[in-house]
Amino acid sequence: MKNMKRGWLIIHLVIICAVSGFSQKKDGRPDFSGNWTFDRSGSSYHSAGIEQIGAKNFVPNCAINMKIQQTVSEIKIISNSNCRENGALRDYKGNSSYFTDERGDLNKASDGSPLESVTKWDGNEILITYYRVNSKGKKVPESIRRMKISKKRDKLTEIIAGPDYEKSPTPSSISSMLNSYTEMVYKLSK
Repeated sequence: MKNMKRGWLIIHLVIICAVSGFSQKKDGRPDFSGNWTFDRSGSSYHSAGIEQIGAKNFVPNCAINMKIQQTVSEIKIISNSNCRENGALRDYKGNSSYFTDERGDLNKASDGSPLESVTKWDGNEILITYYRVNSKGKKVPESIRRMKISKKRDKLTEIIAGPDYEKSPTPSSISSMLNSYTEMVYKLSK
């Protein structure tokens, strides 16, 4: 009888561990894998000085779908966006890979130009810092992208921060970008 109780206890523990680890990778990090659809109504823009460039809302007027594939050290994002810009509909397609061990990434921007970045885990969030080379030949941060997933794994929030236009239209550090950002929300597609 004692061995039978112990056997049931072990079975229950295995089931609990399997269920609780369902949305996490083997390294204990959250699993961002899945098909995600942009939720414009849940998204917002925050800025300290955006009025200076004449814009009121930088939440994209787009239909965006992202497919994320994740392994322990790499995150692949395949995106497809249909955006309305100045009355015209424009399609953007992206296929990017990010290495979470900070080795550096080289992808293409939406205009086809090379886009360098460094990706790392920040707790249970993914932090991507994009860089450009300034006129003096120095690599400087251009923007940051922070991704987090809800505990239920039904919502992905992406914070994209650029320069604080009150201080400078070109950022010199990550901290100078934190007052101006877009919060984009995605829902897991079923």
